[in-house]
Amino acid sequence: MLPITPSPARRVLILLAGVASVAGCATKQDVRDLREDMLSELQRIAAAQDSLRTEILRQSVQTQDTLRSASRELVDIRGDVLTTLNRLGSQLNRIQEMVGQNSLSISSLRDQMDALRRGGMVEGAGAEPGQVTGGQLSVGTGEADAMYNAAIRQFNRGSMSAARAAFEQFLTSYPSNDLAPAAHYYLADILVQEERLEEAVAAFAEIPELFPTSDRVPESLYRIGVLQVELGNEDGARAVLERLVNTYPEHPAAALARDLLAEIGGRRP
Repeated sequence: MLPITPSPARRVLILLAGVASVAGCATKQDVRDLREDMLSELQRIAAAQDSLRTEILRQSVQTQDTLRSASRELVDIRGDVLTTLNRLGSQLNRIQEMVGQNSLSISSLRDQMDALRRGGMVEGAGAEPGQVTGGQLSVGTGEADAMYNAAIRQFNRGSMSAARAAFEQFLTSYPSNDLAPAAHYYLADILVQEERLEEAVAAFAEIPELFPTSDRVPESLYRIGVLQVELGNEDGARAVLERLVNTYPEHPAAALARDLLAEIGGRRP
């Protein structure tokens, strides 16, 4: 068996017991020796405690450093996850937009085929070149045409709120497209149907300002004149109707403007 080494505290007790047992017969030198041994043992114990305390502090600091490092890594991982989620969300939105555009294209093609079956492509008075009379559909096959035709479909169905949203989306995406004047015209007409006449006047007035060379300008001027009469502003009506007949004397809308001028007492150029 291995010898059992007494603990520091036990050795101190043994020394104390030894002092007590020999106190009656020990010399002063023996007592001094015992005292020195006790002091030496106590110092050794204190040194061991200091060493243990230092080791505990070192391990505590190391543990805190490890926790801080793990926390930083967790923050970095969380940031990477959020970035990935945002990127996936953007890609999903793009996919949804593409699906919506494809749906519009399919609906547009279906409407064009129905229109061709009903009567073919002809241009009527006031119609934009390349449109189908009645349905006012564009025969183009691009994304702009598909979006415009989707708005026309809602307009023809009488879904004015949906038509307004579709025309506004079209103008946001394609503000300079050849169909933009017509989109503005339909938006103004929706305001008329909603009996928002003053807003409709302002909307029709934007067409000559934004698209001065468009075929929609004469029609827009005539509509402004009619609305001004309804609003009781005959002076304003005369001004815009006279502008129409002077600027576009051969346009069909000019003939209507002359008749209206005659009714409200204006000149009949």
